[in-house]
Amino acid sequence: MRNPIIALTLGVCVVAAGCTAAPSPSAPPVATDPPTTPAPSSAAPSTPGGATPGPEPSLDQAAEQRLAAARTAVATAEQAVTGTVTKIEWDDQHWEAEVVVGYLQHELDLSADGTQVTRTDSDPDRLSADEVTRYGETKIDVLQAIDRGLQLHPGTLVEADLDTDRAPATGTHWEIKVTAGSAVTEFVLDGATGEKR
Repeated sequence: MRNPIIALTLGVCVVAAGCTAAPSPSAPPVATDPPTTPAPSSAAPSTPGGATPGPEPSLDQAAEQRLAAARTAVATAEQAVTGTVTKIEWDDQHWEAEVVVGYLQHELDLSADGTQVTRTDSDPDRLSADEVTRYGETKIDVLQAIDRGLQLHPGTLVEADLDTDRAPATGTHWEIKVTAGSAVTEFVLDGATGEKR
């Protein structure tokens, strides 16, 4: 008679052996695309600081810049000798101004932007009593004359000059000179009213 314990043990061993799965082969590696290199940018290089060159000033911008410099030059000249500007003129890349202080008329040169006096005269001209009277009767100052002149004839300021040599009995007059392109325009404004003569 077979020993039942031995037979049971053998059966368990056979079942255990049959339940053990054979090791499966490892999965083949998945192919991947090689890394790509970014294409170089076709954009043009920027200027330092990322800024691009700006356009040249237009004629209107140039006229505005000239007018702003004239205003600054008038203020600088009047402060330099504590007087009243009776002439401002753009000449050879700088400003020339005449400033009346009492009976004396000073001549000054100023920088292109009007911020600095570059020359003063050591021997100012002496005005006559009639000239001083006529200057005193003038109701339109140099900046008002410039503004009025550019309203009548838009352009780039060249000169504004308060003249008493040919003034009628009613007062002095402003001689204004402006350019517009290649055209030069000169005209006269009444010193008391600012009206064009």
